[in-house]
Amino acid sequence: MSNNLLTIALPSADAVGAVAAMASVLLGGWTTWVAWRAAVPYRELNYSTEMTPLLSSMHRELTVSLGGDVLDNPHAAKVRIENIGNREIEAAAFNGEPIELNMNAHIVAVLDSHTNRNWRVPPFDVRGDTLYIEPYVIHKGQVATFKLLLDGSRPEMTLRHSLSARVGKGLVNWKAIAVTFVITSILLSMAFPWFIMPYLEKNQREQVRRQTEWVRRIQEDAYRKGMSDGKRNGESATDPSSVAAPTCLGSCNHK
Repeated sequence: MSNNLLTIALPSADAVGAVAAMASVLLGGWTTWVAWRAAVPYRELNYSTEMTPLLSSMHRELTVSLGGDVLDNPHAAKVRIENIGNREIEAAAFNGEPIELNMNAHIVAVLDSHTNRNWRVPPFDVRGDTLYIEPYVIHKGQVATFKLLLDGSRPEMTLRHSLSARVGKGLVNWKAIAVTFVITSILLSMAFPWFIMPYLEKNQREQVRRQTEWVRRIQEDAYRKGMSDGKRNGESATDPSSVAAPTCLGSCNHK
């Protein structure tokens, strides 16, 4: 009797290929989206503000003064505007009107004003409760920050503008998110074989070990059965190594 060959299929390579294909589709979609966003002009101005009280009810004996004038309800305010679009916001986009930042509190002083890179801070003016940012180019990616000293019980910023651009508070910088996602996807695709393949190889070895053990048990059972039948019939048992291995694993359809 000849031994039949036992074939063990390992589908892990197909699984890895499916995962890689899915990652490629996602990466391609995001790359296309980024390219489209870069090609289509859009102008977006994002703004934010932080209010910090300088005194509290626990420090009634302390005072804040500027030039001899004592402030009743001093607050420090940090105002930030950022062009998160993919085009400059030109001075003409202001339509002849400044951006008005009303703080709902008297602006005592502008403590600091700065911007990123080597760009110029847009010209500004202060009148009463309002900071006016005059028409001026705001470059793509430019961030302008103003630190103010306020005097008021409930300061809160309200923005008014006539810009030919989308203006909002807490706008999502989708371009930065998309670029970050693409870079992360590339890094993950590069690291995938280093982290996943060892696990898959270990799983393959364990699968082979279990199936081999299963075949060995079948052979031993056949050997013991042969021993038992041989004793009853006065014949010698067949060595387990000569017992044919099954041609399929799991359930087989026999006719």
